[in-house]
Amino acid sequence: MVRTVPKNQRWRRQLSRRDVLHALFLGGNALGFVLVQLEVPDAYLDEIFHIPQTQRYCAGDWTHWDPAITTPPGLYILSALPLRALGIHCSPPLLRLTNLVFTTLLIPFLLSTLIASLSVPAHDVSSFPVSSTRGDIRSRTLRIWDHFLRPSMPALVIASFPLITFFGNLYYTDVASLAGVLGAWTLAMKGQHSWASLVGAWSITVRQTNVVWLAFVAGLSLLREVQSELFKSAKKRDDRYSARPVDGALDGEVTGDVPLSEVQSVGQVLRGLFNLLRTVMINPGKVGRIVGPYIPTFAGFLVFLRWNGGIVLGHKELHQPVLHFPQLLYFLAFSTALCFPAVVAPDPLCAIRGALRLGVGSVRRAVVSGVVIALMFLAVHKATIIHPFLLADNRHYAFYLFRRVIRPYPIAKYLLCPSYLLAGWLWLWRLGRRATILWSVAFLGCTAAVLIPTPLVEPRYFLIPLIILRLQLEAAPCMPREATPTGGGGGESDADTEDATGVHGVESASAVNPRTSSSASPGRSRRGAPRKERDDAAATSTTRTARSSARVNIENQSSARQHAEAGNTADANEGAPRERGTPDKILWVEWAWYGAIHCATLGLFLVKKFRWEGWEGWMRFMW
Repeated sequence: MVRTVPKNQRWRRQLSRRDVLHALFLGGNALGFVLVQLEVPDAYLDEIFHIPQTQRYCAGDWTHWDPAITTPPGLYILSALPLRALGIHCSPPLLRLTNLVFTTLLIPFLLSTLIASLSVPAHDVSSFPVSSTRGDIRSRTLRIWDHFLRPSMPALVIASFPLITFFGNLYYTDVASLAGVLGAWTLAMKGQHSWASLVGAWSITVRQTNVVWLAFVAGLSLLREVQSELFKSAKKRDDRYSARPVDGALDGEVTGDVPLSEVQSVGQVLRGLFNLLRTVMINPGKVGRIVGPYIPTFAGFLVFLRWNGGIVLGHKELHQPVLHFPQLLYFLAFSTALCFPAVVAPDPLCAIRGALRLGVGSVRRAVVSGVVIALMFLAVHKATIIHPFLLADNRHYAFYLFRRVIRPYPIAKYLLCPSYLLAGWLWLWRLGRRATILWSVAFLGCTAAVLIPTPLVEPRYFLIPLIILRLQLEAAPCMPREATPTGGGGGESDADTEDATGVHGVESASAVNPRTSSSASPGRSRRGAPRKERDDAAATSTTRTARSSARVNIENQSSARQHAEAGNTADANEGAPRERGTPDKILWVEWAWYGAIHCATLGLFLVKKFRWEGWEGWMRFMW
């Protein structure tokens, strides 16, 4: 006998798990911060540039600038203004406290809000109109406070990412940079594009390359609006029934922007781009309302480039733009290694089998994979760059990888190419139903624009694209699981299981209504209807059957979508089938994985001290 747990008890259990994780998250961050301040009270490594510059601002010296600093002073000003106003000395621990606030409070809040927004499909955005009534305003305020005081479990897990928690203990720009991008994205998802542009402008003053991620945010907002317009147009063309699909089941049919699991040819990519451009051209007003607020920020950045003569402020001779194509391969390997529990969840063997089927499951796929790995070999052969900083500093993981493996053994960089390819297959398989063609093109383009010109291999540079990639795993599926086609490019379903679904995820007439199939057989029907009339009747029956199935699914899942919009992501799945890969036990495994990596790195940083000849003070191992 299956024991049914009352819903209120399930809610309490979920609440308890989330609170336990939140307490561990807060306690771990606080403990790590205290240990770092006790062991390393003075400025260390890059802090010897950041902290003195901020202390000058605290003292009222706004004209001095250290020419060795490569990034703008956005973080320095944010830290200095409140401390100067309160008359408090800007000591290193107090300045580091800025990043602790970002890591412990702001980033989990932004991640929780983003996950709640991403869990609502693009075509359902219009079904939650923003109301200005007192009750709705109060409800939205309560949801905001709920995200702030009690972030969702996925948000807490992602906020525990080792790079975030480690650099939250120091005064580096990476955590603030991530918070700025997430803040702009959150505001854009809420339709507040003017504020998103303003927050994005501040993030650019922390890290210049964030202009690329602000463009990514603006592009996603435009794509979301375009998809909404296309669905509205499809709805108007059908007076009998709303053409709004079930969780994106008909996305490709309406917009041409199909999920990765349905990609069959380059023509689908071109069709999606064509539909996007066509809709943009016929809706200039709405496009202007979305893109317009970002134009001043982008224009200001162009003025900065013209004034500065480049994107880097200081040490320009050591940060010249290059074509470092292997950076994308390093990013693939790094993201797969650190997000391994999330990428292979819930069954690692099934994930690897699915990835291999995706890569070499047919002759055509094997040929494509062969071309890709050939390009990888060419990239590592022609474009591998070893920056002088990389081999001169033995305080980082990358130093040992290049000094002990890649440089002494030239063949090693070629032997790693198959692992890069497998990592790419795993991500494609995992994102098969949660990322579309246009999203993937935008993400790859922005990631390439940020990483390829960078000569230095630095894990911190991978942080923002990796968090965006991990967040996409929490997005609403582009099509429901039961409608995932088996002949597509991958996804989370078992490719060996055949289902009776159509190309766009709606059950075929033969699978739902056998009479429809029999009516389509050659010859005349029992009533002697002409062939043309019989075909028309069969087509009408097929359409009605598909719409009836879609209508039932909409009714069954409406409650889940409303919960997701309200931010109750844990309860949203009570009214719908739970997605594979999202159980709480997977989140706990992922959190433990991140915690183990962070504890190992932080332990080495605190314990493993060594000296450099001719240098004062202790050197420490870190990211």
